[in-house]
Order: sequence, then C-alpha cells, then structure tokens
Amino acid sequence: EQEQHQEQEQEQEQEQEQEREQEQEQQQEQEQEHKQEPEQEEEQEHEQEQELEQEQKQEQEQEQELEQNQNQEQEKEQEQEQEQEQE
Repeated sequence: EQEQHQEQEQEQEQEQEQEREQEQEQQQEQEQEHKQEPEQEEEQEHEQEQELEQEQKQEQEQEQELEQNQNQEQEKEQEQEQEQEQE
C-alpha cells in the first residue's frame, strides 16, 4: 500500500511539473507575440508612408503632364501665330 501511495504521489508531482512547464511555455509565447506586435505596427506604418509617397508622386506626375499639355498648347498657338504672320 505504501508503495502504491508513493507511486501516486510521484505521478502527481510529475503532472504538476508538466503543468508548470506548459504554463511557462504559454508565457513565453505570449511574450513573443507582444514583441511581434510593435514590429507589425511599424511595418503597417511603413506601408502607409509608402502609399502616401506614391500618391504624392502620382500627383506630381499629373501636374507635370498638365504643364506639358499647356506647353504644347502654347507652342501650337505660337505656331499658328507664326503661320498667320507668314500669310
């Protein structure tokens, strides 16, 4: 009987050990997740910044195109004027 009792106690102790280990593992996992969160946030911010930059670039390009168009228009007008003068 005593032996059996001892065995049971040992088993219980082992189980407790295992539980403790599991808890530790869980804690570690949580900590890691916490560490990862700020990184992810940073990445998101970076992506947003990039998007913004792209938008700005596009706007600039559009403006340039507009300017070019205006320039072309002006050139056309000038050409027309010249032609008129020639006539």
